[in-house]
Formats: sequence, C-alpha cells, structure tokens
Amino acid sequence: MPKYPKISSIRRQPNKDKDGLKGQGKPCIVCGKNTIGEIFIEVNYFRGDDECVRACSEHIKNKKAVLDAY
Repeated sequence: MPKYPKISSIRRQPNKDKDGLKGQGKPCIVCGKNTIGEIFIEVNYFRGDDECVRACSEHIKNKKAVLDAY
C-alpha cells in the first residue's frame, strides 16, 4: 500500500472569512454540499506540499471517500 497521499489533519470549523457565515462553506469534494470543515492531505513528505480540501458533515470522518475523490 502506498504511503502517500494520506490525511494529516482535520479542522472542523470553517473559516468565516473564506466560507461565509453559518457554516455555509465551499462545496464538498465528494458530494458538492456545503462544508463544515477542512481536511489536509499530505501528497509527499516535503513540508508545504499539503493540499486542503473541504468536506461536509457526512464525509468529514470518511477518509476513504475523501482520498478517492481527491
């Protein structure tokens, strides 16, 4: 099994400056609904090469679905 890409961290609260008010964020990477948090995906071992994707309440805990959609 390849080591990368892998999920490094999950930030549950959306950024209100970027995502708007009341948790109405950018679309989810899997289904396109409004998001509630951000998931950071490490693409390799170099620092700073992480990708930030958004996830809704249904997919924030489902790591496999997020990595498949990435």
